[in-house]
Amino acid sequence: TEAQAVGPTVDAAAGLAFGFAVITRNVIQFLYPVAILALVFALWRRGIRRALVSAFVFAIAAALLPGTIIQRNIADFDTPALTSQTGAHILNWVLPEIRYLADGTPPSASRAEHNRILEERLASRPEADGPATSFTLDRMMRDIAGEQMRELPFDAYLRAWLVGAITNLVAPPVISDPRVRALPKPSFAETAGDGARDRIERYLDKSGGAYLSSLLFGLAFAALA
Repeated sequence: TEAQAVGPTVDAAAGLAFGFAVITRNVIQFLYPVAILALVFALWRRGIRRALVSAFVFAIAAALLPGTIIQRNIADFDTPALTSQTGAHILNWVLPEIRYLADGTPPSASRAEHNRILEERLASRPEADGPATSFTLDRMMRDIAGEQMRELPFDAYLRAWLVGAITNLVAPPVISDPRVRALPKPSFAETAGDGARDRIERYLDKSGGAYLSSLLFGLAFAALA
């Protein structure tokens, strides 16, 4: 029937859309199994065969675009990674925040130390290995971050996750606007304080009036919505 013919087409289109999302925002790749399981669960009442066929079509279509990038990266860089940004994100953003909560080391000091270690390891690379690619740097950054993170207490990870979750959930979308981000304000990541509350208070105290007005407007609009 027409409905049965449309099913695989819609599944394939949804898969391609998911693939586009993955190559646009690589972190979405971790939702791949979740999306497949959600599709099976949603279609389970229509029959096991229908649910499994839909999941299969979706999975194949979703893997097409990321798969071409992975194939190229394996051939050119000997890695199945989609992006070479993971190491930089962990080393320059995740680790400094955890260290700050663990021992009070300012994020800027952590980044300076990590960059120094990276430069030393780059300088000590054998010439036979050839020039460092972006994926070479990514692997080195992940190695450095792993060494540092193994020495940090588990509760610092939990607090860093909690602070990040609250910040991302509470912060209104308006502050992501480039015009708002350009307004006079400090970096929250570089703002030190005795605990989360003191840190927020210092951040707000150092922020300009225009930025605070935009922040308050965004919070009020979000509350009303």
